[in-house]
Parts: sequence; structure tokens; C-alpha cells
Amino acid sequence: MRFRRLTFLLVFALLTVSPAFPRGKKAAETLPEDVAIIRSGMALHDAGKYEDAIAEYAKVLARNPDDVLAIYETAFAHFARKDWKQCLSWTERGLRYEGRPQTLLNLFVIHGSCLDEHGQPGKAIKSYKKGIAAFPDSALLHFNTGVTYQRMGNLKESRKSLQQALRMDPLHASSHLRLGQVYLQSNQRVPGILALTRFLVLEPASPRSPTAVQMLLNAIQYGVESKGDGNVNVMLFMPEKNTSEEGDFQSAEMMLSLHVAGFHASEIQEKPPHDKLELAFGGLFEQIVPEDGQTKGFAQTFYGPYFSELHKKEMTPVLLRFAFRNLTGANDGEWIQENREKMREFLAWSEGYSWKQRQ
Repeated sequence: MRFRRLTFLLVFALLTVSPAFPRGKKAAETLPEDVAIIRSGMALHDAGKYEDAIAEYAKVLARNPDDVLAIYETAFAHFARKDWKQCLSWTERGLRYEGRPQTLLNLFVIHGSCLDEHGQPGKAIKSYKKGIAAFPDSALLHFNTGVTYQRMGNLKESRKSLQQALRMDPLHASSHLRLGQVYLQSNQRVPGILALTRFLVLEPASPRSPTAVQMLLNAIQYGVESKGDGNVNVMLFMPEKNTSEEGDFQSAEMMLSLHVAGFHASEIQEKPPHDKLELAFGGLFEQIVPEDGQTKGFAQTFYGPYFSELHKKEMTPVLLRFAFRNLTGANDGEWIQENREKMREFLAWSEGYSWKQRQ
């Protein structure tokens, strides 16, 4: 499910709407006497009682058929029921109105999601693009477009859409996660590592985090194979210096592979897992931004300065302890207890980082 629950408000803040937004009937405000009914429907929805929720919204629409919030919630409930036909019918009804821009934005999101889940990704893309024409600054519409393109196998367009979502909202964790996946699918290892690591900074302990950690561990060890008796095969992943759309990562790729190969050396092999990761990520972060500071491509320009600056501030060990939880052989609780001040400094710096200047 790739849309947000609409927070109920009697009055929505005014948003700028593109002239491309379809004009139609004026959307009605929710009547005061219907506020409690819609809230009751939302509670029923959250409890999984979708039919009962729809019945509540029907009470509102019986006396105020132009209440687009009730229309949206009805569509949302049908989406949850996986009744794609009804979902599309209700979203298309809601999109005939003008006004109540936040509600209409959410209708575009759910309309495209419904088409995608219904096995019509091409139509979903067209729907999202209509929504983007009306709401160009919506990170969620760009994100959903990227997800649908990824499902279609169009990784290039998926990457562009997800990057645009992050330009709109650099703190959108799902966009970092999905972009990391797309980068790795596109054989762009370092950009994938950077995006997934940033996701784990934002979401270090969610149900999605272990999968992201495993993807990262697989990516950093890619091409390094121990043959036993101290013999290690290293296949250097070397993208063409002048052809990468995401930046020049030749030096970073080389340093990462060499440091990971060093994991198998006798003096390093028995080290704790975070100590090994510190060697690998430290080597990567040192090379992520060229000496002249001239970055190119989205990944190097957007992610590079964050991780480079973090490393210069000697926060790499803290980042790894914060982002990589419960690794085998790691005592997270003891380390965090002994380094609480460093953890606070890292989080304060990371939360205050200005992403808008790095686009």
C-alpha cells in the first residue's frame, strides 16, 4: 500500500494547484454533524471492518454527496478490500471535483495505486503523471511512479522518479529504500549502498530494516570470495569513469573491494563485525567525493557530501552501530551504553543536515 492515510481536518491549508488540474464540480466541506461519522468510519477501517466503514461514509454521502473526504475514504476502504472495480469507480468520482486539494491529491495517489495493483501499470503511470501535473511537488506521487516503473522493469525511469521524490522530500525513507534496490538491480553498487545506508539511518529498527541490512551486506561483499588457506579472489567492480550517470565511483569501488578482501586476513578475520564494517565503509566514504569537491550525477551529489562529511567528523563507527543492529557477534547494547554522547551528537548532526543544498 503506497499512500498515506488522510488526516482529518475541517479546513485544509491552501495549496497551489496547477492549471492542468481538471476542473469540475465544487467539492463540499464536511458538515459539522458528519465529522464524528467519518471519524467513526476511519476507526472501523483501521480495525479491518471495511464494510462497516463504508456504511458510515454512505450516511454522510446520503445528505452531502459532494463531500470528497467521504468519497476518498470510501475509495480507500475498497482498496483495502482489494475491490479494484469499486476503488476505481470511487476515485474517478472524486477526481471530477475541484477544491479540497489535499483530498484530491490523495485520490490521485490511490487511483494510480489501484490501477497498479489491478495489473494495469501503464494506466497507473498515466494517472500518476496527471496527478504530478496538478501537484508537481508531491513526493508520494513521484515515489509511486518509481515503484510502478520498477515493477514494469523500466529501471531507468524508476530511478528518475525516485530521485525526484527525494528532491521533494529527502526524509522519505521508502524512497531511499526503493532507490537502493533499483540501483543494485541496475548494477550500480556504490549508489545502492549509499541509498540503503541512508534508509537505515532513517529507519534502523523497523520490520523492513533487516532486509535492507542483508541487501547491504551482500552488496559490500559482492565479488569477494575466500578460497581458503588465505587465498581470496577479488573481482573489482569498475564502472566506466565517464559513463556513470550517478557519479565517478571508480576509486570508491576499488577501496571498498580491497577492504572487504581484507576481512579474510588472519589479523582481521576475528575482529567484531562492526570493526570490519568500519574498515569497508571508512574506505568507501573517504573516496566518495573527489578531492576537488566536484561531484556529478544524483548519487554522488546527493549522498556523497553527507557520508563524506560524516566520515570526516569521525562518526562512521556511530553510524554503523546505529544503522546495523543485532549483527551476529555484536553487543549493541553495551556499545550504545558506553557511547551515548557520540550517538546524540551523530543524530543531532544528521537531523540538522541540509539536504536541500545538495540537489
